[in-house]
Amino acid sequence: MKYLWILTVLLVSCSGSFQIPKPSRQAVPSTAEQKEKIERGIDLHDQGKFSQAVAVYEEVLAANPANVFAMYEIAYSLTRLGNTQASLDHAIHGLGYESPHASKLAILAGNNSDMLGKTEQAIKLYQYALTITPNDHMVHYNMGVTYFGQKNLEAAEASFLRSLELNPAHASTHIGLAEVYIDMGKQLEAIFLLTKFLILEPNTRRASTALGYLEKLMAAGVSQEGKGEVTVNLFGALGGESNYFTTAELAFKLTRSMRFTEDDGKISELDRRLKEFEMLFGAVNGDKVKTDGSFLEKYLLAYFSDLKDAGHTEACVYYIHQIADHKDIQKWLSENSVAIGHFKKWHRDYP
Repeated sequence: MKYLWILTVLLVSCSGSFQIPKPSRQAVPSTAEQKEKIERGIDLHDQGKFSQAVAVYEEVLAANPANVFAMYEIAYSLTRLGNTQASLDHAIHGLGYESPHASKLAILAGNNSDMLGKTEQAIKLYQYALTITPNDHMVHYNMGVTYFGQKNLEAAEASFLRSLELNPAHASTHIGLAEVYIDMGKQLEAIFLLTKFLILEPNTRRASTALGYLEKLMAAGVSQEGKGEVTVNLFGALGGESNYFTTAELAFKLTRSMRFTEDDGKISELDRRLKEFEMLFGAVNGDKVKTDGSFLEKYLLAYFSDLKDAGHTEACVYYIHQIADHKDIQKWLSENSVAIGHFKKWHRDYP
């Protein structure tokens, strides 16, 4: 038997037509039997049996309509089933109860709202979640995704930066922020973020896409018509900005322009790429950046400067290209597993 809801009319005032329910009702904890059923539902969900999991949660809610844990789990399984609106309804209803699951419910409701094109509603739900769990990096990340979908690049940048501060190991945040900077025309920031992403996630489908973007960005901004003069465009200077990234961009572009000299034509593509990364990583003084740089400059430029100083540039460059279908890259990786191991340990231990 499926349970029915009478939705609360006590609402928190919000701008616009959407309002978040006040947590004015008391949740009822699971009995031992209900807890066992919910755990069985979670096992079914983890096996990909989402419809069966939903049926189990419905049994629990029929016996205990105020079981907020079951409300969250059924909403989660409904999302995986593609029943986005039903999941959203369950999640928002659950927000009307006082419970430790409020932030998760708000995040899930925000995700569903975004998927349904209700982006302003999604933002309100994420902002509500932040009043409960302000240091949850996933809330900031999801809000960044929604802002980016709205083409609100400044807000997306701020959200992704906060997510990165809270969890530097979250690979998806690097991709999201790189996309923002690509749209903003901030080439060097995007290059460093994609490089860091490929250190975190080097051999997935997303890694292949990220490497493609990275290679295009590395080639952008330096060109030559025929055998004429080499043209260098400094994207970072377009907005009148002056920071460590613009310094790095200048050094990198000058190195990149050397591709068009006759002598450099004798160098292999892999050697040229390694040379460019060497210049990129060592373009600024890492110790100085640590003293007066911004968060992102410290996170990226100081990290890669230290990486170069530790002698790991070559291992890093080959490591981030491991998804590439290139026999020389694969050969180097197979012959230099010790160097790769040292690099990975250095990265893990980096402060």
